[in-house]
Amino acid sequence: MFRAFSGQKLLLSYKHTEPKATFGKKRNCFLQYFSLFILGAAVFCFCAADVRALDRRKAATQYIHDVWTANDGLPQDAITSIVQDGDGYIWIGTQEGLARFDGVNFTVFDSRNTEAIKANYIYTVFVDGKGELWIGASDGLLHYLGGGAFEFFGEKNGLPSNSSVKNISEDAAGNLWLGFSIGDKKSVGDGLVKFKDGQGENFTVKDGLSDNQIKKNFFDKAGNLWIAASNGLNLLKDGKFTNYTVADGLSDNLVRTVDGDRAGNLWIGTPNGLNCLRDGRFTVYTTKDGLSSNGIRTVFEDRDGILWIGTDAGLNRMIDGKIQAVKNVAGLETDEIQALFEDTEGSLWIATHANGLHRLRDGKFTVYGSPEGLLGDSLGAIFEDRDGRILIGTNPGGLSILQDGRFTTYSTSDGLMNDKLRMITQDRAGAFWLGTRYGLNRFKDGKFTAYTVKDGLTNESVRSFCESRDGSLWIGTSGGFNKMIDGKFVSIPNSDEFRSKAVVPIYEDRTGRVWLGMDEETSYFKDGAFNTYPAEALKKANVQSIYEDADGTLWFATWGQGLLRLKNEKLTVFTDKDGLFDNTQWSLLEDDAGNLWMGSNRGIFLVSKQELDDFAEGRIEKINSVVYGAADGMRKSENNAGSPSAIKARDGRLWFSTTAGAVVIDPNNIKTNRVPPPVILEKVLIDEKNVALGDASVVPAGAKNIEFRYAGLSFIQPAKVKYKYRLEGFDDDWIDAGTRRAAFYTNLPPGEYEFRVIAANSDGVWNEQGAKFKFRALAPFWRTPLFYALSLLTIAGLAFLFYRQRLSKLERESAAAQQKYSQQLIESQEQERKRIAVELHDGIGQNLIVIKNRALLGLNQPENQETLLTQMREISDSVSVAIKEVRGIARNLHPYQIEYLGLTRALRALAKSASEASGIEFSSEIDELGERLSKEAEVNLYRIVQEASNNIIKHSGAARASVSIKKNNDSLEMTIRDDGKGFAVSASANENRGLGLIGMSERAKILNAEYEINSNQRGTKIKL
Repeated sequence: MFRAFSGQKLLLSYKHTEPKATFGKKRNCFLQYFSLFILGAAVFCFCAADVRALDRRKAATQYIHDVWTANDGLPQDAITSIVQDGDGYIWIGTQEGLARFDGVNFTVFDSRNTEAIKANYIYTVFVDGKGELWIGASDGLLHYLGGGAFEFFGEKNGLPSNSSVKNISEDAAGNLWLGFSIGDKKSVGDGLVKFKDGQGENFTVKDGLSDNQIKKNFFDKAGNLWIAASNGLNLLKDGKFTNYTVADGLSDNLVRTVDGDRAGNLWIGTPNGLNCLRDGRFTVYTTKDGLSSNGIRTVFEDRDGILWIGTDAGLNRMIDGKIQAVKNVAGLETDEIQALFEDTEGSLWIATHANGLHRLRDGKFTVYGSPEGLLGDSLGAIFEDRDGRILIGTNPGGLSILQDGRFTTYSTSDGLMNDKLRMITQDRAGAFWLGTRYGLNRFKDGKFTAYTVKDGLTNESVRSFCESRDGSLWIGTSGGFNKMIDGKFVSIPNSDEFRSKAVVPIYEDRTGRVWLGMDEETSYFKDGAFNTYPAEALKKANVQSIYEDADGTLWFATWGQGLLRLKNEKLTVFTDKDGLFDNTQWSLLEDDAGNLWMGSNRGIFLVSKQELDDFAEGRIEKINSVVYGAADGMRKSENNAGSPSAIKARDGRLWFSTTAGAVVIDPNNIKTNRVPPPVILEKVLIDEKNVALGDASVVPAGAKNIEFRYAGLSFIQPAKVKYKYRLEGFDDDWIDAGTRRAAFYTNLPPGEYEFRVIAANSDGVWNEQGAKFKFRALAPFWRTPLFYALSLLTIAGLAFLFYRQRLSKLERESAAAQQKYSQQLIESQEQERKRIAVELHDGIGQNLIVIKNRALLGLNQPENQETLLTQMREISDSVSVAIKEVRGIARNLHPYQIEYLGLTRALRALAKSASEASGIEFSSEIDELGERLSKEAEVNLYRIVQEASNNIIKHSGAARASVSIKKNNDSLEMTIRDDGKGFAVSASANENRGLGLIGMSERAKILNAEYEINSNQRGTKIKL
């Protein structure tokens, strides 16, 4: 239970990277998380009840077998020990260091990268009741503190010097018991050590041990300590040692291992057999009882009561007292098995001496192939007879019949005409019909009858078979089809045209149509005639299988053309563009839940029939495919064609033909992994530098990139573990990361944050609590309140300076204008200047005074953050108002239309605007002026047109007007006309003219232009 519990303990926590600490500090740290530990225990109790061990009904070859070696990242292929710690990691001891495994990557700790590890030979790895990791090495004891840090215990802590810690166990009080050995039987420094509070108490032969070389120690349910030693089995009970040897019934005095089962039996491994101590008596099991070797290395009972036995020559298991040697599993049938371990998800981990790390786990599929007794692995057809037997045709191989878990086989030596079976069926009389590449066999009462082209077959390569309602037998071949009545082949009218076609499926539907799926043609036979279905997609489809559901809907599996549905004589095509996993399907089945299962070249997949119907009716836009492959227990994902190539058995299980055996799945009882994966936050990187994880973690000011690396520790299918993460305080919702094991953030604003990550195993079971990490991102100086205050004061000063410079500029411009304009124009500009000055003084000046006073108030109380922030907001508002006023004044001085549109478009827009505002029909012919004029000249020209347009609108009473500006080499000619009432143009002094006419005249002088106005009762013309 401790092993299973420790794997779930920290489901609600995260991996805490700590600095190197002392033994006492680590224990204090644990007390801080004690409440979390209790909550984790509750989670385990809920989950563990549904965790299954390896299915005892399966042969060992039918488990999924995974192997990792040094090529995959292990330090070495000689594995000594395996455990799972409280966080959920798998730890592996080797002769060249310690490895931590997260399901994807190995992290190695050895003398080259870890200061506390002096010797790389790791003998044992142990997880105590708190989930903490202890390591027995060739020079002492190591304790893992987290974050890659270890603490070493040796001679200074009362442990034997220069001795190897071979084994570790724990009593009910939390004391560790260490077994030591240096290989010298006379050594008095070895033996058994009770380790408590960082100090050891030594027990040796002087205290009653039979030998100082300790191989294994184990606490039974009563709290008694059993010790496997080099010279017998020892029991420490009530402070006294009792010894057991061959004289008491042991098969050998050299005891390598000792362990117990749930029934209270003790299992003892020796070089001379397996011993069971039950009710005070020893029972010995040897190769005579089925063991692969008498040299026993390790014994382990899984949660389903299967006893697994590791020997000098392979793995064995005992079920209900019967021993089975594991055969046909590479690396497990001959190698020395050093250690066994069951993880929290029910998988069995196996340490071998020379072939690396192995694992056996259950898959969703059970496989039957040559290791299980099938004649071959590449299947051609699969069939269930009326007695419930499963008939399997292999290509090559012959016929295999599965009954009560055993195969009976038939090959060419038994009368089968050819060993490449492609079709199996059974007629109403109980006879089996077997289609081969070289003829048709009838099989009944153990006898085979052969039919070839000599008997009337159109082709000897038989592909399919159908018995119609009238008792006729239809046989499809690679060259046409035949019909057999009363054992004789009869001719079918008008069938010669199909002799060049391979007929794959033949099916009679409920309406009596006999469907024939051929190469790029699908036809049906009814009422004595052949018919080609009119729908083009079906007519030319290369159909491989036909299925009719309870509603009478026909489903057609095709080669490369998708899945076809014929419902109410309406054909629908489903392809990979619609969500179908593969456009090629060799087989088609329906389960009890209404899902269609299909076998393809890339695996087996299912789609809800309801989803297919909804898609066909336009209710949904995409269908979902659930896919199964090698990771789910199939030896190969590729399915094979055959007739039939898949069946639904009477018990509801589905059978499929593959290139590596027959695979079977129970859709009503699919094995799922219900253990939510522990989630570990492994690293936090700030600008690519690793930082310590703690309760007061801080991201420094100016940090640009933050990376979070995490892992969901599910080992069933780690590549399919999915993640979601969220940075609270930044993200509005969860981010779906898929299978990505890292999250990235850039340029986070200052503030308090909590990063959360959750994970789901390959079956979609989520650990909703996940891992959490709180931190604070500091603000750079330029984002502090003091910087804001100084910035606002600077802005206020610049605004005031702008005010003074602008006012001075206006005064200079006014003085210059006095030399060019008449007195009336000067007076008008003076009035404009005064107006602007008043606006600047009354508007901007007043705002600047307010800004100044509020800045002083804020600076006088720097310790009051709330007051400072209030004043800064008020200053910001005042500055915004001042800026708007400055922009308004500037816009009046320089037309913004020219800035945004350019002169040409601005003039055209002016004419259009005048027309829309007055109802006068304005037309314009304005050449592209480009950059021919200076900025000042552009403004003057624009103002002349603007003033003229205003006069037309206000005074002319015209119906039509026009503006024309034409380029002529290096000069421009402008003409403005209207058909209004005109006015009296005086040639006298300017005082008789309005200010508008005076302004246009003065602007014409600035432009160095000839200016002319003509007006009468038919209208006015202004020429420039």
